[in-house]
Amino acid sequence: MTISVTGPASSGGVEKAAAIAAWLLLGGVVAIILGAVVLLWPGATVFALAWLIGAHLIVAAVTLVAPARHSMGRERSTRLVVGAMVALAGASTLMWPDATVRALALLFGGAVIVAGVGTIGAGLPMTGRQLTSEWQIAAGVLGVVAGLTAFAWPGVTVGVLSTMIGLYLVAYGVALSVAGWLARRQADWLRQCAQVRTAVTNLEILEERNIHQRVR
Repeated sequence: MTISVTGPASSGGVEKAAAIAAWLLLGGVVAIILGAVVLLWPGATVFALAWLIGAHLIVAAVTLVAPARHSMGRERSTRLVVGAMVALAGASTLMWPDATVRALALLFGGAVIVAGVGTIGAGLPMTGRQLTSEWQIAAGVLGVVAGLTAFAWPGVTVGVLSTMIGLYLVAYGVALSVAGWLARRQADWLRQCAQVRTAVTNLEILEERNIHQRVR
């Protein structure tokens, strides 16, 4: 008798799914917290917004770059290049505390568009994790929409920009957190498949030994 189990379970697949889940959840939770701070701080200044946006962009860059070591090919390149661009935008925001409202809106718009495109690109190769991919792509689309809105609103005020950024961060964080939760479930499933495969392999080895002993 020969037992075979096929599927995507492998140590590399488990590690990648677990890494993606952890970083997606981190990015989502941080975004929700920052968004809540912005929304609950109606008198936020441009300086405060610049620091909150910078913090979000730095975390977004980390969530894109960190899983790159478990990726290959175009996905790896996309994560590294887009992550570096978003990190640069975040650092620029943090080092430009006296930016005007319009300059901050343009910097925010450009950065979240780049981050959104990168998030969409990172979500597309997630074969076999359709729900995770859909939520991650949704988070990316939110970034692109928020960025285009910031570009298309030349007379935006601090209050309006603050509300827009807060709503975007909360929505983006929720979508990313759901994607992370689904990726974590995927990692657990892959881990169980790997354990089953190991158990089946051990049974096959024992069966072959028993056959050899009977032949002797």
